[in-house]
Amino acid sequence: MTSRAAESSGEMFGRYEVLHPIGRGGMADVYLAELRGPAGFHKTVALKVLRDDTVNQHEMLAREARVASQLRHPNIVDIYELGMVEQKTFLAMEYVDGPTLSTLMKLDVSMPPSVILEVGLAIARALARAHDTSGRPPLFHCDVKPSNVLISYDGEVKLTDFGIAVVGGVDHQKPDVIVGTPPFMSPEQALGLLIDAKTDLFALGIILGLMLIRRYPMSAPVLQQLRHGPLQPCLLSESDSQACDATISGSAHLVGRCLQSTPSERFSSAEQLVKRLELLQEQVGYRPSLKDWLDKVYPRKSSQALSSARRLSDTVALQSKTDVTLLKTPLIGRGPLVAEISAMVKSGQRLVTLTGQRGVGKTALARQVGDALSDSGEISLLYVPLRGQAGTVSVLHAVAAELDVALPDEPELNTMIGTVGRYLNSKHTLLIFDGADDAGQGVIEVLQAWLPEAPQLQVLVTSRQALALPNQSNKTVPPLKQHDALELLRCALAIVEQDAEPPEALDDMAYWHVVSQVGGVPSSLLMAAGKLRRLGPSAWLDPTLDQDTVHHSLDDMELAQAVQMLDYLEPWESEALANLTLFAASMPTAAALEVTATVQHPQAPWPVDLLERLIRLNLLCHVPGAHASRLSLNPSVYDALDERFAPTQLARQRHASWYAEFASEFPASRFDEVDAKKLLWVVQQEQSNLAVAINNGTSAQALECGLLMLRVHLVYGPASAVEPLAEDLISRVP
Repeated sequence: MTSRAAESSGEMFGRYEVLHPIGRGGMADVYLAELRGPAGFHKTVALKVLRDDTVNQHEMLAREARVASQLRHPNIVDIYELGMVEQKTFLAMEYVDGPTLSTLMKLDVSMPPSVILEVGLAIARALARAHDTSGRPPLFHCDVKPSNVLISYDGEVKLTDFGIAVVGGVDHQKPDVIVGTPPFMSPEQALGLLIDAKTDLFALGIILGLMLIRRYPMSAPVLQQLRHGPLQPCLLSESDSQACDATISGSAHLVGRCLQSTPSERFSSAEQLVKRLELLQEQVGYRPSLKDWLDKVYPRKSSQALSSARRLSDTVALQSKTDVTLLKTPLIGRGPLVAEISAMVKSGQRLVTLTGQRGVGKTALARQVGDALSDSGEISLLYVPLRGQAGTVSVLHAVAAELDVALPDEPELNTMIGTVGRYLNSKHTLLIFDGADDAGQGVIEVLQAWLPEAPQLQVLVTSRQALALPNQSNKTVPPLKQHDALELLRCALAIVEQDAEPPEALDDMAYWHVVSQVGGVPSSLLMAAGKLRRLGPSAWLDPTLDQDTVHHSLDDMELAQAVQMLDYLEPWESEALANLTLFAASMPTAAALEVTATVQHPQAPWPVDLLERLIRLNLLCHVPGAHASRLSLNPSVYDALDERFAPTQLARQRHASWYAEFASEFPASRFDEVDAKKLLWVVQQEQSNLAVAINNGTSAQALECGLLMLRVHLVYGPASAVEPLAEDLISRVP
């Protein structure tokens, strides 16, 4: 399977459908693939395929399969199959959808103490399982490093790559043979001495230090220190020790114990380190969780979702073809700002960053500036949208696609950066990087390389925060002033009326009311115009009004607006919307309030105001004709929500708790007296939500919900559902 062939989505490789490449190691390429089976069965996997199937490499891959397959643990990547197709040896393993720890460490943001301990504990528990001697010899990983720690968007931490692991008491360790990655080698590894469990603890100590102080926690790697004489007893310096304790009090002792030169001075086992880390975790607390932190600093991108996995070039092309503009309105109230930014570019400033909250109009401003300068003939314009692009390689492919430049099939990163940079420097160019937040460190890395080497290049960036780069000029884009917001709202309404019946007339007071509710964020004002056109001002003034027109009445334009709004939500709005995806269909308003109350942002409004905000944005709506007050995520955008958002653990708990209490209103002792209509209402309205609660709740909550479901099945069927549900409930009894 060649690299070019493998990039063609849909190619079959034995029983696996290859979707696209996701990584490249020293001897193998890794692809996202799906195992295909009968009756529509499919399972997403990562395929590790050897490039050159030499005897030595084949044995290394087979060894990795043998070693890792002995380990079943939540913090260790599962191995599914070792096989050969078309003379290519491959390893099928668990696919972890998310970044490596190495990627997260490169972000320009510190890890909270709770996240550091959650990650450190997960690695320590994985090592404790590998080192465990129960029923088999212990396994020593020998290559514990951040790039071998995978982190899913759901907050799972997985240790991978047991390719050079040593089986204690079985493998003959050849003296003077050095294995491992130099920056994470222990003294015994660097000297070619015997390796044991404490070798892995040394590497974990380095990882903990990196997370705590955001720099290498030793003066130099062990191999380098050995060239200058004997090692110090503890390789954690005094200054680094103080920096560790400044982040988490008491952590320096743990890191220093791991980084002892003599193995006998380190922790006696990974299990002992786990217990010490757990004590620190109790001291520090559990919030924010790894998942919650990831949602903020490295959110899941819709282009990365498995259900729409594509090769990189397809993603770039798709980005430009489906980028929807809310409404084509004049740039109102931004004239002075456009002039100021244009002057900054004309004066020769190499890097200008437009910052501000989501939906405030940074993209429209950047386009206006770029178009004006390009039309004047002063500069060549290159607009590169970066939403959905994560990492340096993605950024390079996005720029290359806009330049129509073909990159080599298997280039080195520096080669790719140089190739694209030379094209950019061929003439005076203004490069607009729109939505740099998604690309993270990738934008910083390419600009660090290009700006010094491409004197004809100027860059205009839109981002919610300034980049971690020197010599940039930052301009904050504020919301519109109230009179400009009023003008934009009137203008947007005039545009939508061209293709529709004019809405109910608005007086000045109604305009002022809408603007005071929405504020001066242009994207919110344009969404408000769409809703006013469709429902009239009465629906806006009373958003809780139960109108039959609400539920299924979005036209194509408004659907595009609603879906695009997902990119412009505030963090607390995104979290609230994600939590509401717990509900399988519609939801009681009381239950929605309970789940929305779990949003833990200091700037978040009250739950009822948060729900009202989502209703105003057409993302949430009232269910017409419902017996009681019920809400529903708009069915037109539900698929997009599924791909982009995941509920928090606390929301899952609240959801299960609410439905357990709901189910308790139907006690078994009064089952014969239960009104048949009420039970039928349960069947029609809440059966799916009860099923979700069973999966997310405690044993007691699952039993409460499950017993009600059993009664429903006994009365209304299907009878075939009774036995499996009963068996599931019995298995949950403590």
